[in-house]
Amino acid sequence: MVETNLAFAHLGFAHQTNIRLLQWYRAAGATVAFGFARLPGLGKLYAEAAEGAAHLQHYVCETRPQDGLHPDGEIRFHQRSGGRVVCGLRYCANDPASLNHGALIVYNLNELPELPDITL
Repeated sequence: MVETNLAFAHLGFAHQTNIRLLQWYRAAGATVAFGFARLPGLGKLYAEAAEGAAHLQHYVCETRPQDGLHPDGEIRFHQRSGGRVVCGLRYCANDPASLNHGALIVYNLNELPELPDITL
């Protein structure tokens, strides 16, 4: 359920879901959580999956000069939630927009700031 009444109503459904999952993992005693990021930006740069694969590791390490975050919104979503890119994952998904590639994201739950309470 998307919260619409609290201060976090401006957060989209995906971000609210991500925060809830991280809260749940932390409460369950986990110290690490993993995520997956699609890479539609990669599909805009390269026409073929093999070409995207050849540039994948470089692509997942890119940052924007204005804020140090990744130019691809899918990776940036995880970065804003406290995640870090571990590596690119070649041919890991049936996702033509991402040339079937993705990125592995890790969250160190002990290093995350206190997450907002969005309990309904």
